[in-house]
Amino acid sequence: MAAHSDRTITWLVIIFTLLAITGCATLFSSTSQIVRFESNPSNAEVFLNGKSIGFTPLEVDIKKSTFDNFPLRFQKEGYKTVQQPLKKGLNNTALFNFTGMSSWATDAISGAMIQFTPDNYYIELTPQSASLEQQEQIKGRLFIVANQQGIKEEIAKGKGEHLKSIAAHYGMTDKEEKAYYEALSTTSSSALSINQPLAFLDLVEPK
Repeated sequence: MAAHSDRTITWLVIIFTLLAITGCATLFSSTSQIVRFESNPSNAEVFLNGKSIGFTPLEVDIKKSTFDNFPLRFQKEGYKTVQQPLKKGLNNTALFNFTGMSSWATDAISGAMIQFTPDNYYIELTPQSASLEQQEQIKGRLFIVANQQGIKEEIAKGKGEHLKSIAAHYGMTDKEEKAYYEALSTTSSSALSINQPLAFLDLVEPK
């Protein structure tokens, strides 16, 4: 009789565990995510959904939502306002949630189904009355940030089209271009390990 009772308790524990897993998608994914914001110059005010969330550089734990939009605005006195959405995509972890349709529904409702990608933003602010030289410098900096992964691969190889484009944009002579590549090669291990756009820019942008 005692053995029968123990088996009953064991099965009840298994059933309740399965039910808990089926109804709890956050077992696999978080319903919020830390996103970092950087800008040049720093100390720009960041607005999310029209509400100020702080000044750059800034890290914020943002609650996810599958169905809502996340408009961003960056403001600093003397500079043009920058507006763009906080981008999101399907959280790959959700693809492995095989516990049932209720879990997918929970993922969708809680926001665990999505992730903010990228989770690190770099904003280049343009002065209200930027000179042509300033505008060109901004274009160069944005090119480096936008092509960070490709530039990393070319730094590892020692050459590539992205690096040639940087050299051309900054008006390097053949001698300066060669010196630029050599300087990058000495810092290649540091460049490859950097994930923050501003730190990568400081290392790669021609001085």
